[in-house]
Amino acid sequence: MSRSVAVLAVGVLAACSGPPTTEGPTVSRTTLEIPVPGFVPVGASVSVPDRPETPCVAIMLDDGDAVDSEPLFDLLETSLLARGVAVIRPDGDEQTSLARRRAIRGLIEILTERTDLNSDGVVLVGHGVGGSIAARHAAAFPEDAPWIVLLSSPGLPGRHLETSALTRALRSRGASDQEIDHLVRLRSEVIALARQDANELAIEQAAAAWSSAISNWDVEWSSSLNDIIIEAHDHDWRYAMAYDPRMTMPRLGGVEVLAVQGDADKTFDA
Repeated sequence: MSRSVAVLAVGVLAACSGPPTTEGPTVSRTTLEIPVPGFVPVGASVSVPDRPETPCVAIMLDDGDAVDSEPLFDLLETSLLARGVAVIRPDGDEQTSLARRRAIRGLIEILTERTDLNSDGVVLVGHGVGGSIAARHAAAFPEDAPWIVLLSSPGLPGRHLETSALTRALRSRGASDQEIDHLVRLRSEVIALARQDANELAIEQAAAAWSSAISNWDVEWSSSLNDIIIEAHDHDWRYAMAYDPRMTMPRLGGVEVLAVQGDADKTFDA
């Protein structure tokens, strides 16, 4: 999975990079701190190959959990460094989606001040949620990144993907169409109230109804009322439910996009 994705991603990056070296390049590895207004600074690792000219910079945005993205990004980083592409990996752990989006802008400003990196050749590479962050940034600031690569990133709103997955799970358990419609409606109500930042009582009532209903089914969704309420207040979960790539992608203008999905991905399944 990760090797084939890496080959495809490196293929699109080849437009701004050179051929791979026969021997592994000497790489300078440092860290930097990105100031983010309103949030704590975001750390990032910086890997720069020892070449006369670094043609572009790949900024890798993980899925919000570095463990999930690390094997893929490690492979990508090795391939890109061999082609003379510098790699920057901001730390996505324990950072909200909003902080991560603002950190990209701060990172671009830092790059413009560095003589060893080409700030005009930035590629945003996003995995999962990182892809939605890359796409939204490129839509708002297309001058920052002429290319974006989306790896297993959502092609439909998170709320649609959530209810589609729920429908499939319930159908596999033998639920009737009426039962599925009822449970999808309850789940959708929790999502809608959370997105609207509704009052606490409304969220708790919707969460209680959903908790009671889903507890009768052996599916992966938690029936714990406390877990459901915590999830409803989680900024990143709300972001995932609200993000609609159908609104973002048309705004990318001249930004070139490569979207790659794995065999097991369901992010384009309506």
